[in-house]
Amino acid sequence: VHGKDVSVCPPEKPYLCHRLPGPSHGLRFCPFEDVLGVGHAQGFASLLVPGAGEPNFDALENNPFRSRRQRQEWEVKAFLEKIPSELITLDPTQLGQVDPISSEQQREERAERLGYDPEAKALFSPRRKLKGRDSAGSRLKRRKKMATEGQRALLRKSLASKAETQLVAPQAKPPPAKKSVLDRFRK
Repeated sequence: VHGKDVSVCPPEKPYLCHRLPGPSHGLRFCPFEDVLGVGHAQGFASLLVPGAGEPNFDALENNPFRSRRQRQEWEVKAFLEKIPSELITLDPTQLGQVDPISSEQQREERAERLGYDPEAKALFSPRRKLKGRDSAGSRLKRRKKMATEGQRALLRKSLASKAETQLVAPQAKPPPAKKSVLDRFRK
């Protein structure tokens, strides 16, 4: 390993000497550190080479002390640099807006599924009772009970109609024929 740049001036003597137990077949510096890894016939050796690491690294380029968030941001920026700018389009009027059609559709679908609209406001306002008989909790309980009363009636009707259809369906079956000994093998 030579201490100066070989392209500027030829080395006069080696910067560092190290004997290995066999021929070397690969060497690589650790980034930003003074450590040189050398692979040889007997295994691997780590050498400290003073002054070989980069003393002034650019934190925007390749920061060895970056956090996870910085690494993720760097990966996103590198990915966006690869994509042509014509493909990256953004409509500033669409940012931060909720799609009103889809939210209304969801509300309608939910109302159809449940049989009532749970987001509809109740028009019931309970009247105040005599002193000592009325508390905020009991008023709230009465208000909730009256608000759900209409929904309960709809649910009762739908459950009753389902029960009637289930009762009618088994009666429509013809009476079973004479049982055979071989019926137990049928499915």
